[in-house]
Amino acid sequence: GVQPCALPIFEGADRIVRQAYLEVLGREPDASGLASYRNRLLQLSWTGQDVRASLRASAEYRRSHPGR
Repeated sequence: GVQPCALPIFEGADRIVRQAYLEVLGREPDASGLASYRNRLLQLSWTGQDVRASLRASAEYRRSHPGR
């Protein structure tokens, strides 16, 4: 099971991902995106900046921000 101490870390990671989605894509993260970026934050030591950079490189962002 999940240790109680892990829950705040998950909540913090989810908050970072949600904030990045809202800032970059203007929407809430979908479940798969949230899980994917949460894993990168927790396992690969990604930062909020890394998540934002990845979202800005996404096809969805490029479609909604042509010329960037």
